[in-house]
Amino acid sequence: TVSAYTVGTSVTADGTRYYYNNTYTSARWDDEDVDDEDSGVTTNDLVTYSLGNDYTLVLDGYGYVIYSDGTSSVNDYVYVADMAHSGGVRGDLEADAYFVDGTSTVITIDNDDEFTVDDNSNDPQNPGWYLYDEKSNGDYELNEVDDDYSGTISSGTVTTNGSSTVYVGATGHNTVRANNSTIFVVNEDDDVTVYTGIRNVPDISANSTATVAVVMDGSYAEVVYIGADDLSISGESGDRV
Repeated sequence: TVSAYTVGTSVTADGTRYYYNNTYTSARWDDEDVDDEDSGVTTNDLVTYSLGNDYTLVLDGYGYVIYSDGTSSVNDYVYVADMAHSGGVRGDLEADAYFVDGTSTVITIDNDDEFTVDDNSNDPQNPGWYLYDEKSNGDYELNEVDDDYSGTISSGTVTTNGSSTVYVGATGHNTVRANNSTIFVVNEDDDVTVYTGIRNVPDISANSTATVAVVMDGSYAEVVYIGADDLSISGESGDRV
């Protein structure tokens, strides 16, 4: 449980202060846009924590942090397929949510005043990837993602096993590149499967209109959501010997 942290320097977990390994910090904070030349901290990728929450720290043999699942972790992403109020004008704002571990559920949105929702519309309300923070009361605070794209594919190929190309169908971003770290959340009529990496994602084609939403990490997709009522899925690693 993290009780304190100094950005770019250390994190205190379970009452013990752990300093970052220099190799780890130099890898996470490069020399561009340096705010503090002595510390090497930049504005690009600052690791932060929600105090009082649990995190994983991996230490080297000398007790220095070489990995932390702070706010840069893909586990902080959730895909929202739709939003609606739970009955009445003062009802809670709820979302149909899909997490990167393959779980899906209806969540209550804590910062509901930041979203405009038309409960009478047949169109999905505010769909897309969000960063989330689960509150102590079980509600979720959702925040927009900066570098994300969303599109639709009426039919045809979305992914091909072993290929780095993902077809998104978004204006200006018809395709994006994936790598062996990309997480794919595939939702076929509420049957959700998660794949990690282009070597493991199967051939996926849309037989009905598919939604494809991507969060980018530089030049590569970090997380990909593929959702449709009818998908053709084949070529998984389990199908080969």
